[in-house]
Amino acid sequence: MNDPTSKVSRIFSIDIMRGLTLFLMLFVNDLFVPGVPQWMVHTKADFDGMGLADWVFPGFLFMVGMSIPYAINSRIQKGQSKMQIFGHILLRTLSLLLIGVLMLNSGRLNPELSGMNENLWAILMYVSVFLIWNKYPANEKLKKLFLGLKLLGIVGLVVLSFLFKTGEAGHVSWFITGWWGILGLIGWGYFVVATARLLMGSKLWPTVLLWTFFIGLNILSQLKMLDFLNFLNPVFGVILGGNVPSIVLAGLVVSLILKQGSLNTWKIAGTIFLLGIL
Repeated sequence: MNDPTSKVSRIFSIDIMRGLTLFLMLFVNDLFVPGVPQWMVHTKADFDGMGLADWVFPGFLFMVGMSIPYAINSRIQKGQSKMQIFGHILLRTLSLLLIGVLMLNSGRLNPELSGMNENLWAILMYVSVFLIWNKYPANEKLKKLFLGLKLLGIVGLVVLSFLFKTGEAGHVSWFITGWWGILGLIGWGYFVVATARLLMGSKLWPTVLLWTFFIGLNILSQLKMLDFLNFLNPVFGVILGGNVPSIVLAGLVVSLILKQGSLNTWKIAGTIFLLGIL
């Protein structure tokens, strides 16, 4: 339920679920010690199954999808145009991709080539990220200070990016996108689904069809039937793989079902249950 006294309307059930998912993210990261039951850790890639740790990231992606309609509706109610909202989607996506790539590469830094300890580089990188993307209070008196802190963060990332080097002497390399890191995966999923929601509105069946399309894309990708598109994978591999967008779309579909005024509670629960079984 929402707090009527709050200036910003929140969907507490979504916030609580996201909080529990973040808790589990931290919890499962510390389970790789002897004696931990197998069902709590990541299942090996060649085994057909899932452990508790395997559910955490998909759970977060699902909640991202559930949140998107409420976030976009909030911006529409504030009078923002579709172009303004798309600009926000694009900026948030690029931010997530950038942070994801920085996190992915932090462990690849060569201290001798970069002239900086990899732990120090990572700490300064995270400090710069927080300075840029921190949600500062709406205080006119401190507005210039907050702007200065953001600029300091930007300069920090530029300098750290310039210093970053990996590889060996004679074979020096720079950042790689790789699998984009956790935040990068979230960024691609968010971009696809938020853009789809902006274009299709709250229409349920077109969203279900798009969800089915990405499930099909994932199946074809796993069967190696999309190998002719491999040249696009360095940038668009997450989208072409279908997996991440399909999970975020699942959350969007459930969110749209919950907003159907023509269905009672039991019909909504039954529909979601059947979708889960399918």
